[in-house]
This record gives sequence, C-alpha cells and structure tokens, in this order.
Amino acid sequence: MKLCATLHTVDFTARFCYPAYCALLVLMLPRKESLVVNSLPSDTFTRLLRIERERQRISQAELARRMAGTLGTNVDPTAVTRIEQQTRAVRLDEAVAMATALGVPLAALLAEDQVGENEALKQRYLVELAAAQRQWEQSRQEIGRLTSLIQSLSVPRSGSVDQEDH
Repeated sequence: MKLCATLHTVDFTARFCYPAYCALLVLMLPRKESLVVNSLPSDTFTRLLRIERERQRISQAELARRMAGTLGTNVDPTAVTRIEQQTRAVRLDEAVAMATALGVPLAALLAEDQVGENEALKQRYLVELAAAQRQWEQSRQEIGRLTSLIQSLSVPRSGSVDQEDH
C-alpha cells in the first residue's frame, strides 16, 4: 500500500514539479556512498539519463530511434541499454544526441545538483517569461491601436461622397 502511494506521488510530482521529482527519484535510488559522493561524470550521466527517460515515459528503443534521427545513423536499442547499465561507454556525440532526443540540455544530464540548477533555471525563465508577457501586452495594445485606425479609415465618410457628386 505504501509503495502505491509513493508511486502515485511520484507520478503527480513528475507532472507538476520536475525538480522535486528528480530529488525524490535520487532519494529512492539504492544507497551507495560512492554512487553519490564520489561518482564519476559517466555515473551521473547514466543515472540522470535513465531518470529523465523514465520521467518522459520513453523506452530505450524509442530513445535509440530519436538518437538515430539526430545522428543520421542507425542506433541499436541495446546500445542505450548498455550505456545505462554502464557496460558500454557513451561517446560525446551520443550524449549530445540523447540530450537532444529528450529535449534537455546536456548539462542537465551531467549536473550532480540538478535540483539547485533547475531552481536557478526556473528563476531565470520566470524573469524571461515576465519580460515576454510585458512585450506581449505592448504588442496587444499596438495591435488594438492599429486595428482602430484601420477601422476608422474603412468607414466611408458621407461628406466625401457629396463632394464627388458635384
């Protein structure tokens, strides 16, 4: 029963709060001190790759298909499996293709403190969003002004018709 509640919470969190979801998944990983404290970049990459792929509910085969589109060559689905299991090293071009296929920056798959970095990115995007909303509001007002001017020019003036008849 507790596992079902946890999975339901994870599913809800995955949809609505990505940083908290990542933190929760990391907490649910088996505890190995070397895994977290002294992990190599490849360890971090494969762990975060799997977390992100599963969060997006993408199979290893689907990720391989998307990578093939980015790389312009066939990618065997077992390659993704072996990379995630760390029985095969990942090449830089494959890592970039994986990040592209998942729609995340490569740095997001390399960052140990992803929650903190995501929070910083969220703050930056909120500032950008506020600026975009202000710009949109200015554009909306300009569209309204121009629409009114066009409408005022489209209405025939009764005085100009009378002058043409004379």
